[in-house]
Amino acid sequence: MGRLENKVALITGGARGNAEAIALRYAAEGADIVTCDLVPAQQLDVTTGDAIRAAGRRALCSKTDVSDERQVSEMVQCALAEFGRIDICVHVVGIAGPTQDLQNLSLAEWRKVLAVNVDSAFLVSRAVLPQMIERRAGRIILFSSATGKQPLPHRTPYATSKMGIIGLTRTLAAEVGRHNITVNAICPSGHPARDVELREAWEAFTGLKSAATFEVSGKQEKNRVLGGHWLMNEGYTNDFGCTDDVAAMAVFLGSDEASHFTGQDVNTTGGYIMW
Repeated sequence: MGRLENKVALITGGARGNAEAIALRYAAEGADIVTCDLVPAQQLDVTTGDAIRAAGRRALCSKTDVSDERQVSEMVQCALAEFGRIDICVHVVGIAGPTQDLQNLSLAEWRKVLAVNVDSAFLVSRAVLPQMIERRAGRIILFSSATGKQPLPHRTPYATSKMGIIGLTRTLAAEVGRHNITVNAICPSGHPARDVELREAWEAFTGLKSAATFEVSGKQEKNRVLGGHWLMNEGYTNDFGCTDDVAAMAVFLGSDEASHFTGQDVNTTGGYIMW
């Protein structure tokens, strides 16, 4: 029996990266999956959805903009109509936003990052909470970042949003603990493909070169640091982890094993962040 046997999990952003890895790992552990992304629902259904069904679990896929209140409400109502409940909510969706000095950012750029990264976490959490409170059971897992714990110059909207997720996590955990609901945040160091894009943008903006080399090994997407990291530090294990490591943490936080684990922001950074 899997650690999430017969649970129903809502996982946002399931088309790729951490969210896709979590969806597949949750299915392997026995959970039925509701997932969404901005790609067409049919496309999501024949990729992530089919992989979930291949693991013997049910899948419900939708195209949803999680920064839109109406769309979030409709997605959750469809999930409840299909499965009757949502036991675990894993909200992964987020964007990096522009690489720019604060004084040169537009208000529209600022608001877009906060809307996608913070407003969506509020909307999704609010949408799943009533039925969790009614059943006196639930797990909410939000996504912050290593950047939620230390500054990242020239990416102020992103850093602000990820620090905000930690505040949301701790405060919501304090609010809903009496209902037997836990709320935690995962703080990854990044995803190899996206890290390359962000590193290149950072280097182009600052005129500085990093010594980091990224090694992507098949589906493991292992991110190994062979030199100094472009974020000005180095993981003590020389390994910032991969999507599988993030998924493993998400399984733990969603499981009965984590019943007394709440209000925490947990690093999956290989020692790059230790607080």
